[in-house]
Amino acid sequence: RRRGDGAGPAADGQRGGSDADGAAAAATLAFAALQPGAVLVASPKFKTGDLAGATILIERVERDGSARGVVVNRRLPASERRRLARRSAGTLPDTVWVGSGGPLGASVVTVVHDLRGIPGSVAVAPGVFLGHFAAWQFLSLEHATHNPVKLIYGCCMWQAHQLAREFEAGYWSVLPPNDPAARRAALSYH
Repeated sequence: RRRGDGAGPAADGQRGGSDADGAAAAATLAFAALQPGAVLVASPKFKTGDLAGATILIERVERDGSARGVVVNRRLPASERRRLARRSAGTLPDTVWVGSGGPLGASVVTVVHDLRGIPGSVAVAPGVFLGHFAAWQFLSLEHATHNPVKLIYGCCMWQAHQLAREFEAGYWSVLPPNDPAARRAALSYH
């Protein structure tokens, strides 16, 4: 498993019957509508592992069904925040939320914010922008005290069709990018 998670669709039993068929059809529709800026909310089926209780902002979805996103509700403890500050930016303003974006890509730095016009950032949803290292360099120099700014280390990645299977198995619900709840989930400091 590339996600690094101990629970998932492989742990489920067989499904059958018309209720399961209806749920599978609904999951297929939800996955088909998935796009950058959408927010995935883990179901209680994730009892343990890296994605239990996760809220994930989707960065991209490819034609083959592979996808990438960042967990936006896992704030790092102060000790880890200080270690990362020494390694990458020197110091981090207290107003910057620092989190773990997932079990993969520890060197991937993602910045989630609500500021228009930041170099290296793209709008993924109304009022939600996502960037990487260039955006962080600009934000750390020019707008370090602006809230909300999330600096996220790591990410989640799904191989072709993996996320679609997880939708079908009932592991995720989705908030579309234009839903105000998606914006709150992406930017709030939980």
